[in-house]
Amino acid sequence: MTRLLIVDDNPQSLYLLQTLLTANGYTVEQAANGAEALALARHTPPDLIISDILMPVMDGFALCRIWKEDARLKRIPFVFYSATYTDTRDEEFAFGLGADRFIVKPAEPTTFLALLRETLATHAAGNLTPPREKVGSEAEYYQAYNAALVRKLESKMQQAEAANRALELDIAERRRVEAALRESEERFHSLYENSTVGLYRTTPDGRILLANPTLVKMLGFSSFEELAQRKLEQEGYEPDYSRSAFLERIER
Repeated sequence: MTRLLIVDDNPQSLYLLQTLLTANGYTVEQAANGAEALALARHTPPDLIISDILMPVMDGFALCRIWKEDARLKRIPFVFYSATYTDTRDEEFAFGLGADRFIVKPAEPTTFLALLRETLATHAAGNLTPPREKVGSEAEYYQAYNAALVRKLESKMQQAEAANRALELDIAERRRVEAALRESEERFHSLYENSTVGLYRTTPDGRILLANPTLVKMLGFSSFEELAQRKLEQEGYEPDYSRSAFLERIER
């Protein structure tokens, strides 16, 4: 069975990816960063690796560079799967490190799986992907590496700012709804308290739960607490629970 190693610092992304891949017959191992992935792969090399880019400890670019310089790992296909994609320079840099695929999140599951199968089939046939404009000297690598990370961090910041704005709008809407609800409750309370009609609520056995000041006064009590000790039938207001009798009373 084909073994895949997936690398991402987002647990939800790992879970969704593993669910998709295992449902399609792959054996999947997880890592939360590049260093962890490297240790796992050196112990038991996978058939293909799928890595995010921005991660703690060791990011995807650094992992890819080390991967393609490792004698045991360099022939194993390396696929980038990242949501923070800014422009073609990121993709060019990834291919310059030796990556075999660069897929942008979120990809349609059928498209994503087709690209993985194609990559695996290409390597199974012995057609290794040559680096495109391979990164040259150490200085050139770090210059390109830093520029790529800055672009992706800027993209992450923009996404975070957009999420914060959406959250602020959501909070503002919740506050507006809560204010409208409070206003409605206050209006109801005012109408209930100041109504010239006696209003009350009881349990099925006649125990009084609520009563407005008008009803308290009508029944000759000094407070609701005093009234609440009694039942309506004790005051001559015996409840009638028959629907037909209730309708007849309304007619009268």
